Amino acid sequence: MRVVCIIPARYNSTRLPGKPLLKIKGKSLVQWVFENAQRISSVENIWIATDDERVIECVEGFSGKGILTSPMHSSGTERVKEASETLGLEESDIVINLQGDEPVIDVRSVEKLIEEFSKHSSLLMGTLAFQSKNVEEFHNPNVVKVVVNREGFALYFSRSPIPCPRDTKKINFLKHLGVYIFRYSFLRKWDSLSPSFLEEVEKLEQLRVLENGYPIKVLLSSQDSIGVDTEEDLRFMEENIEKFW
Repeated sequence: MRVVCIIPARYNSTRLPGKPLLKIKGKSLVQWVFENAQRISSVENIWIATDDERVIECVEGFSGKGILTSPMHSSGTERVKEASETLGLEESDIVINLQGDEPVIDVRSVEKLIEEFSKHSSLLMGTLAFQSKNVEEFHNPNVVKVVVNREGFALYFSRSPIPCPRDTKKINFLKHLGVYIFRYSFLRKWDSLSPSFLEEVEKLEQLRVLENGYPIKVLLSSQDSIGVDTEEDLRFMEENIEKFW
């Protein structure tokens, strides 16, 4: 069983055009994500999957490996699937989808995900979440929340505040973090999964999996993560990114 990491890095972003190439302490965002991925000891190879030659040029500049993919993909998983098909993977191989705008994902928690998949061949897809009490993030639609069952499988992901604390003012929720793990045999099926109503309503690709009846394993991360979606996020990373490492 091989473990590979593919980082989807779309050039255009509504709020941050050219996001993969934006600088944090003199290095591009995509380089920070790549260097964080290098710290995952069980990952055999890392590729950046992008839709733009400028990102490929940047990646090659720091000795990374890039794969040019279609500009028509609507999600990072679609881009990762296309890239993975060129790599000659086996059905049992593991693909880590490390989001191209999440430079501070806790690599120890990613290792735990990989270990879980190596132990249990029935697992098809997994992700990370962080136990949070942050009131502002709980009500922020850009922060995705997840609820799980007693076995740690996702019941639902939402941009809305879930679970709703009806009889208490205490906020305690699971914040979804930007990493996925797939068994390649399942990732290959992605295009055959019917696009779902909830996926379109929430604009969350993982809901396609749940609506099609497949489980998503959720492990708790020991560290929070912050995606770079706005200028404010970029400024925060400029000031704080090294604290996460």
